[in-house]
Amino acid sequence: MASQVGPSYEEKLMQAMEASRLDAYRRLAEQLYGQQLRAYTRMTGETTNRKTLDAKVQGVVRGAKVVSQSVQGLFTLQSYHSIPRCWQI
Repeated sequence: MASQVGPSYEEKLMQAMEASRLDAYRRLAEQLYGQQLRAYTRMTGETTNRKTLDAKVQGVVRGAKVVSQSVQGLFTLQSYHSIPRCWQI
């Protein structure tokens, strides 16, 4: 949280909570839909100059709820989400 930009602890906390929530949704979407990966390697002669790897996830997550959020030290805020079962077995 200390890395967040803001004049007060409360503002930094709110920004960290939002970032944590969005990251939790991203991870949930990764589990539901997978990731699209693109890798590039640039070579000149026999030498690798540059390597890049891009990851992308896209999907709609409905019905997920924040179960808990907790502060872990000065730099981390943890969010847990749950999603209802979408199918019957």
